[in-house]
Amino acid sequence: MFNLEKARKLLKDNDLDGMVICTQENYKYITGCNAKSLLSRKIGSEVVIVPTKKEKDPIVVISEHDKESFGPLIRYKDIRTFDTWIYFEKQGIPQKTKTFKPAQFDSMSKVVEAIKDIGLDEGNIGFEQSLAPASFYIGLKEALPKAKLKDVTSILYELRSVREPREFNKLRKAVSIMEKAAIASMQIAKEGVTDREIAAVFKKTATDLGAWVAGHNGHVIVSSGPDAGAAHLAGPHPVSTLRNGDILRFDYGINYDGVCTDFARAYIVGEPSERLIKLHETILKANRIIINNIKPGIRFSELFEIGMDVVKEVYPSYVRGHLGHSISYGPNCEEPPFISPKESRVVEENMVLCVEVPFYILGLGGINIEDMVIVQKNGVEELTKMSRDIRLPLE
Repeated sequence: MFNLEKARKLLKDNDLDGMVICTQENYKYITGCNAKSLLSRKIGSEVVIVPTKKEKDPIVVISEHDKESFGPLIRYKDIRTFDTWIYFEKQGIPQKTKTFKPAQFDSMSKVVEAIKDIGLDEGNIGFEQSLAPASFYIGLKEALPKAKLKDVTSILYELRSVREPREFNKLRKAVSIMEKAAIASMQIAKEGVTDREIAAVFKKTATDLGAWVAGHNGHVIVSSGPDAGAAHLAGPHPVSTLRNGDILRFDYGINYDGVCTDFARAYIVGEPSERLIKLHETILKANRIIINNIKPGIRFSELFEIGMDVVKEVYPSYVRGHLGHSISYGPNCEEPPFISPKESRVVEENMVLCVEVPFYILGLGGINIEDMVIVQKNGVEELTKMSRDIRLPLE
């Protein structure tokens, strides 16, 4: 997944001597592994140091326990460990006596040592300013007073936005699981059923089919009627109960074997009103036109204007910050580049994008039709196939 050569070029272009990566999504992106400390949100413990110079190899700092699980999977040879509270032995190998094991993850001394060994202690070091914890930043500043820490978030977004084709089969499988779970949840959607009941069916079906996490970072958005006009999570908020004539809106995603998905639909319980039919038709038309115009070389800002023109022709007051996004490696599903007026980048082959044109009317309901696509040479491969009709898909 991680393109080291491209990363080094971007680091050099931005006058960086290397970068220190500590967040869950980027550690996974670079090493291919979900480290235990990151899953428990001990960000800053397990780290990858990537030097700009080609003659120096990346260094991976990982807990001693995680190395036993993930070490053989990591392609970089310099893997350094630190102790945690976990006690384990290797069968047939005498144990070294230790006076104690630390009560928590603390790898800062190992990280600093690796940075010095790689020659970055007086250089310009990229770090994840928007996501790295303050304690990690402070620790680096105190230990490396001559180094300059610069934000590398945008570089990482640029790297992750273009995927490797070998990821696509796993992504197709993930979307298939998500849609099967979504259809299962729609089978119970009728008057008197609650949002929590629908969400529970989605979660159970998705996990039964192999999803690691069902929902957006574990949360499922399901709402109906007037509640559908807000970003309504299925619990612990007030329960939403379906009634005939209501909009049923859901926004589902899963994490399957390290890849994330995202899509949304809006259906009517019973017979739709003319107003809802018109709103749904407009949103669907904008969605389809954007997708039909996606191809390498077109600007994201141009796609935004194409979609906005469709909606504003019918609803002149419509405003929106973006009409889609790239799909992340988690824990949240959306990230740049966005289909927005401020995004100057062009679409590239092998990007994975979500196209959505939400319209929320507080007190009436909301409609969103969101689809995932893989950008190809002359267009897209559409991943999501679930019905976009206004009526509930009961088969």
